[in-house]
Amino acid sequence: MTVSGAARLGFSVVSQISRDEVAHLARLARLALTDAELDSFAGQLDAILTHVSVIQAVDVAGSRRPATRSKTST
Repeated sequence: MTVSGAARLGFSVVSQISRDEVAHLARLARLALTDAELDSFAGQLDAILTHVSVIQAVDVAGSRRPATRSKTST
């Protein structure tokens, strides 16, 4: 889902991670990123966080618990 797709579903489309935060994370991870990479990763991480927000907003209160597989002996 794109950011515009999230907006169509009624979800807030506010940037969740800034380029400066990505630069800080890169420094912590000891990654040398170019300006273009910082911009690219900021957009990608923001899209991931938007997807997570959409998933977190799903109401699962009335849902059944998923079936689990039983262990089989070999």
